Amino acid sequence: MTVGRCTHDLEFRHDVVIKRYTLWERGEPHREWAVLTLLAEHAPGLAPAPVEAALDAHPPMIVMSRLPGHVLRGEHATDEQVKATAAALNRLHQIPPQVVQEIEPAAWEPAAAVDKTRAWAGKRPHLGTDSRVQEAFRAGAAWLASTTPDKLATNPLPPVLGLADGNHANYLWDDHERRVG
Repeated sequence: MTVGRCTHDLEFRHDVVIKRYTLWERGEPHREWAVLTLLAEHAPGLAPAPVEAALDAHPPMIVMSRLPGHVLRGEHATDEQVKATAAALNRLHQIPPQVVQEIEPAAWEPAAAVDKTRAWAGKRPHLGTDSRVQEAFRAGAAWLASTTPDKLATNPLPPVLGLADGNHANYLWDDHERRVG
């Protein structure tokens, strides 16, 4: 079965998933392969294991092991699933910072997020007639115009590995093992 996505297509086989990228100008295939390799070494079983890659092919492709479970997107998470998600994220965040520093940051790193948000605010979108929405936009735009957001781009804390998007389809609930991967 193949499922279409905006940046990639997925082909699910019995024991592997083949990911073919439809967009890759931000370096996603190389970054994902590096992260899968890192996780296989530092947190085995938390994510799919890397099997094969054709990173410079057109389109780039990654083959990874297929984890058991079903996606948590579109369903109400139980208390057990929330605790398991927290445990999985805690395990992810335990990877040593010096190892994480070797991975190229995602395109939505803090400095880029500040720049993109300022650009969006500068376009002055039509917000409708609700005065509360307009006031919230003015307050947000004023904050973005200050130097305060620039402090977000320089974080003195060590880096942690995390998901660059909040897509719940990236979380798999394993009913048998009662865990999230």
